Amino acid sequence: MVCRPRRHVFLNVPPRAELLFYYLLSIIFFLIINVPTPNITNDVITVIIGVGGGKTLDMAKEISQKSPSVRIVMMPTNLSTNAPGTRLSLIYNDEGSQITKVGIMPRMQDILVVDPEIVKEAPAKLLASGLGDCISADYEAIDNAKRIGIKDTGTSVGWSLLESNLRILLENGISAYAAAKAHKLTPALEVVMEQIAMNGVATSLVGSVGLSHAIDEILDRFESARLLTHGQHVGYGVIAQMVWSGRSLSEIHEYIDFAKAVDFPLTLCDFGLDDVTDEELNNACEYYQKSPTRRYCPLVFSNDEIISSIRTADEIVRAYLGK
Repeated sequence: MVCRPRRHVFLNVPPRAELLFYYLLSIIFFLIINVPTPNITNDVITVIIGVGGGKTLDMAKEISQKSPSVRIVMMPTNLSTNAPGTRLSLIYNDEGSQITKVGIMPRMQDILVVDPEIVKEAPAKLLASGLGDCISADYEAIDNAKRIGIKDTGTSVGWSLLESNLRILLENGISAYAAAKAHKLTPALEVVMEQIAMNGVATSLVGSVGLSHAIDEILDRFESARLLTHGQHVGYGVIAQMVWSGRSLSEIHEYIDFAKAVDFPLTLCDFGLDDVTDEELNNACEYYQKSPTRRYCPLVFSNDEIISSIRTADEIVRAYLGK
């Protein structure tokens, strides 16, 4: 069930004040969920509500796995990832440099509440990150299916959702990002909010992670790259994903134009990695090869394959943009 309230249903206050309320509530929630809860039962907790950004929602999902029959409500205050609509939860180490655990809820969320008036007040950078996460997930599912021939195993509904999701995000993403920067709710911004929130449903029905998300985990090994968001990482990774999948140069150029318009990083230099060596990238790849996310990827990417895709993507971007 998805709810999209048109007005403030919880507080009769201005949008920014309500956003602050949700932010403070998410901090309280985060503190609560870090208390060990080994004996959660339905007698103790009947509903888990995640209010906040992607990491807070993932922690709510993590707790829900301890009591599979509890009701789960997701209330994102920004749409920086596709976390609101997915079953997966990712837990990182303290410095955020490595995923240490991947959890999966026994079922989808019971209720997903997205208030456009709240989400539009979030920094535009976060909406761009959500675009990057969803677009990369869509390309990964499509390209993986082409490579290993699994498209027929997904549901027709799932593939229809995913392919339309990618089209709508690419068609409306730039306009939505401009509206987000102005904190103005427009039809383009609203439809992009819907698509980001529901992207996880489509990828759950058909998808699998691929090279873009592998690159995210590799970038996380570098302190300068961790200053950027997950969505910016994978949005950048789409270029290497396109190189790996053999997409045409014209299609890659078209995506570069889109990525530039929504302020995605486009080269290793944008991550502070202009002097990174292949040896350093290879060491980062070794951490990815041991990641718990590997079990959810149907393909095996060698270190050389990953580095080659990154280097080639870098050359294509620099040649196209004259960098």
